[in-house]
Amino acid sequence: MAKKVCLLTDHHLSVNPRVWKEAFLYKKLGFEVVVISMWNSADLLEKDFSIIKDSSIIYKSFLYMIPCHISSVKRYFFRIRKRIACEIQKRFGIGTGLAISYAPELMYKSALKERADLYVAHLECAFYIGKKLIKSGKKVAFDFEDWYSNDYLVPERPVNLLKKIEKFAIEKGAFVTAASDCMANALKKEYLTNKTITTIYNGFSI
Repeated sequence: MAKKVCLLTDHHLSVNPRVWKEAFLYKKLGFEVVVISMWNSADLLEKDFSIIKDSSIIYKSFLYMIPCHISSVKRYFFRIRKRIACEIQKRFGIGTGLAISYAPELMYKSALKERADLYVAHLECAFYIGKKLIKSGKKVAFDFEDWYSNDYLVPERPVNLLKKIEKFAIEKGAFVTAASDCMANALKKEYLTNKTITTIYNGFSI
């Protein structure tokens, strides 16, 4: 059987090209590929499937937030608890996974079900879950599409938590990639490490 690679993100594929380009690469190399994401837009979901329609890449949702596919009560529950977590971070500086995304625990549960040989974490929520997966004995790689703890610096963003996750990712990841040499070098300097961070620019051929 082919080895399985599971890519984790909480954005739609159509707005996250690093993920789907990576998915196609692993598929080309002969791996079974699964992408787990959160779905919150019917229009974007249609675009997502158009991207992978001629491939055997499996695309799954850990949380289906499109209104016609989730009850209003359940949707409100996920939204309000995230808002509460963001307020706690803003007022008291206590960061949790719920201040990052709507349902990190569901991403973790979905990831474990895949029993993948390798997980690749994209974006903040997946970094948070990637750390948990490593602690569960899984092999996880991390992609710094952005420097998450230095991006979108609003009071409700759990910057200290993100810094801890980034440091862990660099030290414990199976491998680590970044979108530029400049960011890779800055991350190594910030976290005082000689670990390899490989640059993969956004502008590469499919």
